[in-house]
Order: sequence, then structure tokens, then C-alpha cells
Amino acid sequence: QDEALEYLIQVFTEDERNTAADVHRFLSGIGGEQYAGRVLRRLSRAFFDQARYPRAIEAYQMLLAREPDDESAPTYQRQIAEAHRRLGFAAEAISLHQQVLKVHSEPALVEPALMGLGKIYLDQRDPDAATVALAAVNTVRSSLKPTTGVKSGIASRGEKK
Repeated sequence: QDEALEYLIQVFTEDERNTAADVHRFLSGIGGEQYAGRVLRRLSRAFFDQARYPRAIEAYQMLLAREPDDESAPTYQRQIAEAHRRLGFAAEAISLHQQVLKVHSEPALVEPALMGLGKIYLDQRDPDAATVALAAVNTVRSSLKPTTGVKSGIASRGEKK
């Protein structure tokens, strides 16, 4: 099934006339909404990996519209932001990363958003802003390190007596 899915993705990405909406509509009709969603996720990644960023943005936006509360939604938003950055649309990319920072506090979501901002500021040749964003990444990372007491507690649990 994965091989057939990969073939479908290849077919859909080869024809420039196929939009993400067309693919989703077609697949919903033949395989149902869940199958269409799986293909749309793969299609999004394929467009992004092929550096077809406008198409990737469209597909990821469809995923966000379909699954706004999905655990992968921040990843979709991050991919949209990165596609905008690579297209040279820094303001859109910054706005998307800032939205993630406003809504989420989980380090797994905050760190990539800060890294994305750092990249954009480096692209814009703004080392001061990049330094602030990347220093914030270090702050997030250091907050995840267990304290010495916790480390020794974890280590002692594995010891045999």
C-alpha cells in the first residue's frame, strides 16, 4: 500500500495542473476522507522536498484547515513558514513563527519556531535579532536539562542491589 501511495504522489506531483484541492477532492471520492488526508500529508512533504514551495504552502494550508487541532498542526505551520522563508517572504514566515510562540509553550514546538526566526534574521543580515532568537533556543534547551539530583535519582533506579 505504501508503494502504491508513493506512486500516486509521484503522479500527482508530475502534473502541474493538479492542485492540492483537486487531489484531495479526487481521493476523498474514491478512498474516503482519512485516505485523502494521508495522501495530502505525503503530497505536502513531496512538494516541499521538491522545492515547489507555493504548492507545498497550499497543501499544508489545506491540512491546517482540515486538522487545525491535530498534533501535527504546528509542524504544518512551521513548514509553511519555512517555505515562505525560502521564497523570500520573510514577513509571512516571521508572523507564522510568532504565532506558534504565542500559542504554544512546549519546548518541542517553541525551539523550532525560535530556530526558524533565527534563520530568517540571519537571512536578513540582522545578527542582533538572530542572536536573541538563538539565545532563546539555548534557554529552552537548558530548561530541559535535568538537575543533578534528578540525574542521580534516575541513575540509582537502574542500579542493582
